[in-house]
Amino acid sequence: MRLKVDRADSGNHKCCFCFHCRTGTLLLGLWHLIGCIFVIGFLLLSTFHPNVLLEAQAGCSSQTDGVYLSPDADTDAKYSYDHIFKKQWTKEDLCVAFALTVCSLMITLLLVYGTIKNRPGYLMPFFCLQVFSFCLGCLTVVGYFSYAPNVKMWLRGQCMAYFIGVVWSCYKFLQQVVANHGNVREFTVDPDTEVNHA
Repeated sequence: MRLKVDRADSGNHKCCFCFHCRTGTLLLGLWHLIGCIFVIGFLLLSTFHPNVLLEAQAGCSSQTDGVYLSPDADTDAKYSYDHIFKKQWTKEDLCVAFALTVCSLMITLLLVYGTIKNRPGYLMPFFCLQVFSFCLGCLTVVGYFSYAPNVKMWLRGQCMAYFIGVVWSCYKFLQQVVANHGNVREFTVDPDTEVNHA
């Protein structure tokens, strides 16, 4: 006889439009999986056809407003990120980007597999990656707010924190499922007390 997960307390495991945290984590994993496959496809395309990457870089421009370094300076020197967008990507840059994307793909596959097969330990690499990304995002937002406040960056950080909570909730749920899965009651029957009905 196996114990069942308490369904009366299922409200603790809700997220994203009243989905169960397991469904939300699976949707998040599939979303990341599609993104990784798209990036890998673009990197492979740009490896075999470098003109695609050059056209993409030419069409890409810095969307920052530029930040003044000192408000009382005579010149309008702006701090911008144009040097990042105008840099030519080399084969080494593409290899590093490809390796990082493949690692992210593997971590995302672990998340999806762990969610489907009730293996909570497989969710932890994705969770750690999300926490690391969130910390970097917080540092970026703090640095950005010190120059020019932007609410969009802050909202992006809030969404990232929410999805960290979704993955953590799914991890706790799967831990509970695995713990309850191991609680099996065994009954032994002593042959001396067994009654034979004839």
